[in-house]
Amino acid sequence: MKKVVFNSVPLVEIGKIKEAKGLKGFVKVHLFSGEAAWVDSVHSVFLMKKDSKEPREVNVESLKMENQNLVVKLKDINDRTSAEGLKGMTVLICEKYLISKKGENIYLKEILDFRVNANGKDLGRISGFDSNGPQDLILVGNIAIPLVSDFIRQIDYKNKTVALDLPPGLIELYDEV
Repeated sequence: MKKVVFNSVPLVEIGKIKEAKGLKGFVKVHLFSGEAAWVDSVHSVFLMKKDSKEPREVNVESLKMENQNLVVKLKDINDRTSAEGLKGMTVLICEKYLISKKGENIYLKEILDFRVNANGKDLGRISGFDSNGPQDLILVGNIAIPLVSDFIRQIDYKNKTVALDLPPGLIELYDEV
């Protein structure tokens, strides 16, 4: 999950356009996080090609969750051919939509760069996120760790650390690679 600043507005990558959906210009977005509590608040998204330096803002006509994907209808994208032209683009939203309130589930970007301690061992900093479908993954070096409540011992915002209790052998799998 990378941050980008565009016209002084901090943006956060939330996914990539996977494919067109249907004939009327809808696109399916693979979310980097299974959470999308912000869906009802967003009225525009930013799209960025891989080789582009700046995103472009596009108004949203509709957003809805469908399984683990976000189905989006963008303004002025009215047919399948136009929607297919967006495949592979990164989708960003304003960072302000990704700040949790006390008692809510966290947004992954809130723990980006936190140090991870697993079973008493310092693994390094969280460098990014991914998803394997049913769960979010935190990326620490070459290790992808499922971020599930059973593994989380503590998230310390003051000291920017995440303490995990992981099953035996999970980290060692990466040592063998």
